[in-house]
Amino acid sequence: PSGNVVFLRVGESIADVVPDGSGSASYTVVGQAGGSYVYRAEYAQTNDYLQSFDNENYRVSGVNADLSNLVLSSGTLAPAFDAATTSYSASVPNATSALTVTPTAAQALATITVNGVAVASGVASGSISLAVGPNTITTVVTAESGATKTYSVVVTRAPSSNADLSSLVPSSGALTPAFAAGTTSYAVSVANAVSSITVIPTVADATATVTVNGVAVASGTG
Repeated sequence: PSGNVVFLRVGESIADVVPDGSGSASYTVVGQAGGSYVYRAEYAQTNDYLQSFDNENYRVSGVNADLSNLVLSSGTLAPAFDAATTSYSASVPNATSALTVTPTAAQALATITVNGVAVASGVASGSISLAVGPNTITTVVTAESGATKTYSVVVTRAPSSNADLSSLVPSSGALTPAFAAGTTSYAVSVANAVSSITVIPTVADATATVTVNGVAVASGTG
């Protein structure tokens, strides 16, 4: 066929095309999901009647790198999830030492990674360990076209409130009553020849600190 392209049909949608004066034209299709489509380029004579048309199959690469949802197995996103919002925070109790993330892609042909590990859309990630304090979890969506979008969630794990000892051992004598984490008062009897003792406290929570008579002591040492 001869003449310039004057419009292009994709199903019932019409996309404007700007002819380049040489019988061909370039165009950009907007808003089409990834997939195969038949584009009909229609040509017109100067008297505006249709001369002929070409049917061509083209592959359209999806450019949508959005998520449609992002769910944590523990904690709640703040603010609430929105595809256009890429930064979130969440808080979890100290007892939560790990969680999973379930990202769902808005476009079926997009791929997803969570902290660099591939995750299927709509499927929970592997378990992600949480240190006490802030932990950044990064979800990257890659559209079929190669376009990317990164969503970040800072999950803050609360500090432990466990101030118990798991053991308390004097260097001489024995505790009365026998040690128990819930018991806070003890007595120790030693021989007259014993003029000093040390005590070895061991914390129940590794993040706790301990002092003996106001002096800092490492857990498990005297």
